[in-house]
Amino acid sequence: MSHKRKQNPFNFGTYVFRVLKQVHPGMSISNKGMLIMNDLIKDCFTRIVTEAEFITTISKKSTLDARAVQTATRLALTGEMAKHAISEGTKAVVKANTTKRGSLSKRAGLQFPAARMKRLIKEHWRARVGQSSAVYLAAVLEYICAEILELAGNAARDEKKLRILPKHITCAIRHDEELDTMFTHVIIAGGGVIPAIHKALIPAGGFGQAPVPAFGGFGQAPAPAFGGFGQAPAPAFGGFGQAPPATGGFSFSQAAPAFSGFGQAPAPAFSGFGQAPTTGFAFGK
Repeated sequence: MSHKRKQNPFNFGTYVFRVLKQVHPGMSISNKGMLIMNDLIKDCFTRIVTEAEFITTISKKSTLDARAVQTATRLALTGEMAKHAISEGTKAVVKANTTKRGSLSKRAGLQFPAARMKRLIKEHWRARVGQSSAVYLAAVLEYICAEILELAGNAARDEKKLRILPKHITCAIRHDEELDTMFTHVIIAGGGVIPAIHKALIPAGGFGQAPVPAFGGFGQAPAPAFGGFGQAPAPAFGGFGQAPPATGGFSFSQAAPAFSGFGQAPAPAFSGFGQAPTTGFAFGK
């Protein structure tokens, strides 16, 4: 006897792929990337439905309608993203109410399944669920999915890739301020980190610039920087307000003259090996 495999109600892989073909027709997505997108949609669904249930409860209503989902969307999303999501949800509800033929998703012009959304909402909310609330929620989730896939596809195209990977989804979320705020608590498996260098590690002049010259003393121009092996080193510090002394190196011919006695001219200095030594010390000569 064969048993039919039970389908996961939160598996939106088919619908994510359809949205991807609308946003980036020539791209595909990896299996890990599809799992991450599915988890992100599930997280958004849970947050919005939880807020809608709380709003319906404090309003003392028995039906979870589209207005509760709209208010929950304003609370879950931020900035321009919330405005666009509300606009998409309102257009989907109006279109679904004016069209009479086809399934609920087809009448609303959506890729995400509105009928399944209604069934999933009923698992959280045991009371009545309005049909417009399911359409509104499906439109909002489809907009969030399209926004993430569009940015991830752009990140993949920058790397000359035709497949969206988890790292591209990470770049799409972390580089967008509103998505980053929305998914701050989310850690993407295999997404890596955002390539960045801490400002404390960047040189003062920036990469590719000449280093800052060394300090040469008060009142003096700064000493030139070391130019590498094979170059002359920077002159030594000669004191405050003084030029650095020139050093000629050690040599026998530059030694100080020897003392040969009182009243006598100093004896010549030792001029090197193989020469006659200097006269000694004598009085009265």
